[in-house]
Amino acid sequence: MAFAISTVAKGVTLYASSNDFAMKAAREVHHGMARAGDVPASGPVIVKGVYTIDVSNISTDVLGGHADYVERKELLNDIALILRNGQHPPPLRMPIPETMRRKELFYWRYPN
Repeated sequence: MAFAISTVAKGVTLYASSNDFAMKAAREVHHGMARAGDVPASGPVIVKGVYTIDVSNISTDVLGGHADYVERKELLNDIALILRNGQHPPPLRMPIPETMRRKELFYWRYPN
């Protein structure tokens, strides 16, 4: 599904968190299979054509991480830059996240 979206959109950013209880529940329901937006121990789900940002280290939502985007200035600023300027990939609009690599795909992560 995420790849299908990336074929019609001009840049797709997915924020993922290991602190998101909704994602953990979805993984359990789907017999351990990680879902887009989830960050299991192996790292976030990454798909070609989708800019995935692991926000686990800045997650503060006591209800489980699903509302981090409205609680963190860093995420609101990033979303504003995407909407205002359409800047992709993430390093062009924000220097904070680390670039991570898994095989031939990349994702970004806020450091500890």
